[in-house]
Amino acid sequence: MGIHNIYRFLVLDLILYFKIKQLLRQSRFIEACAIDRYSQYINLSWAYYRLGMYRASLDAPYHTLDFYTLFAKTVSASYLGKHNTVSKYIILLKKQYPNQLYKLALPLATYNPECAMELLIFIQDKKTPLYFALHAALYGKALT
Repeated sequence: MGIHNIYRFLVLDLILYFKIKQLLRQSRFIEACAIDRYSQYINLSWAYYRLGMYRASLDAPYHTLDFYTLFAKTVSASYLGKHNTVSKYIILLKKQYPNQLYKLALPLATYNPECAMELLIFIQDKKTPLYFALHAALYGKALT
């Protein structure tokens, strides 16, 4: 492989990278997945989650357990009723991303309100409308 072929390969790879990032910014996840054949530049768990493909999101391979991967896998596991898996991912999120846990409460409340309530109590976020709604739904009475 000559130096010109390596240079050409790197340029094409760079073009592919920016094309995929552009598609992701435009929420064109299916096209981005189709272009990135080897899942080199795309977070499959996040893309599948955004497409509503929860089983695929949970089962998708990952390169790193960044916040978006853990977020997607947590909500997907919650949707699928895999409570032990949800607990496992929440423990990782609490350790690695404690300042971003508030982003998880609303999507998690849809499928697992008890877990969302525990999360709000953990992050000490008891003044939000979500907390009051979950309290009323779970305990049958509104807070005063």
